[in-house]
Amino acid sequence: MPDAMTIAAAGVRANLAALSDAATSVVAATTPGLQSGPPASFKPSGFLLAYNPDAPFANLQDLVAVPDASPEAAITGMLEAANGARANLVVYRIASHLYRSLLKL
Repeated sequence: MPDAMTIAAAGVRANLAALSDAATSVVAATTPGLQSGPPASFKPSGFLLAYNPDAPFANLQDLVAVPDASPEAAITGMLEAANGARANLVVYRIASHLYRSLLKL
């Protein structure tokens, strides 16, 4: 059974990955597209297709997948991930303090 420090460290790692994903979503949601109209209606797994001929990862029609997220939803995800990382760091610090106090006995 994993101890509290291991669980908290895994939680911090997961929250930092979620924070990185949320930051990417914020950038994608707030970056204006190069297209004049709304994004294409085809939605592969939560993404919209947007016209961007300058993207190195665009397909043959110069379409790239962009997250289907509003800036508000992306920022909310970022705040949730940051709060989760802080909470896991507090748990890690408390568990570390408890282990050190046990070693002094």
